[in-house]
Amino acid sequence: MNRLKIVFSSLFYCVIAVLVYAGSGCAQKTGANAAIPTVVLAPTVSRTQASVKSVTEEPVMGSDVGRSFDRTMVTTLTDNASIAEGDDYGVVRVRGHHATVTITGGVIHELIVEDTNKIILEGGMIKEMYIYDHCRVVISGGRVGTVSGYGENTVTFKEKAEIETLHSYGATQIIVDSNDASIGTIQYFTKCGCVDQSQNVQLKLAGGRFGHIGTGSSEVLIHLTGYSLSKSAYGGDHGFGEVRGRWKDGAEFSIHFTDKSTFGHTHLLDLNSK
Repeated sequence: MNRLKIVFSSLFYCVIAVLVYAGSGCAQKTGANAAIPTVVLAPTVSRTQASVKSVTEEPVMGSDVGRSFDRTMVTTLTDNASIAEGDDYGVVRVRGHHATVTITGGVIHELIVEDTNKIILEGGMIKEMYIYDHCRVVISGGRVGTVSGYGENTVTFKEKAEIETLHSYGATQIIVDSNDASIGTIQYFTKCGCVDQSQNVQLKLAGGRFGHIGTGSSEVLIHLTGYSLSKSAYGGDHGFGEVRGRWKDGAEFSIHFTDKSTFGHTHLLDLNSK
């Protein structure tokens, strides 16, 4: 009997010992050294409204101004009309006879001037300007990309006029009388038959800064005043050549005679004046 009690007591203590050992092992796994479960997060989906791609015109004169515009929408201006800062136009057409339009600011992507009208540009930016038939354009400020003249027109540059390119497809008289005026290129075109060679095309330069003047096949009368000549190269009466010099304020200029067969039609005046 005593022997059975001893056996059952031993078994009881063995079971207790096994339970205590097992409990200590579980406690170790849930302690500081226990493995940390990995949580997999579903990717976050960001839903934004799709952007609409817009077609933008090239900036005017290297500025940051650019926008898309509808060429079928034309704004027509008549006498005494004005365009000021904050105005923004695609195509503007000036019609009527002897109408005067003053531009002091704003942006115009395409300006069309017709029939004896006058434009006074004092500010703002114009990407392209087209002038037809006895029109007058006075530029004393603002910036212009390209001016294309057709027929007999007059373009005068005063004060701080700034223009990249001036194309003359006719007897356009160009007058530059300001040292602050800046012109990239002046080019005459008459091979298209727009101009009779008997017409008197005049380019009067008394100052300003410009990079290139090409006479092409035009009969151009060029007046140069207020400069000092630094280089002159000619290829004869029917050759080609180049004139380089400086204005009184030190700005350099150059005139290139680009058509070999018609250099004899180009007349330079006052080459020796200073």
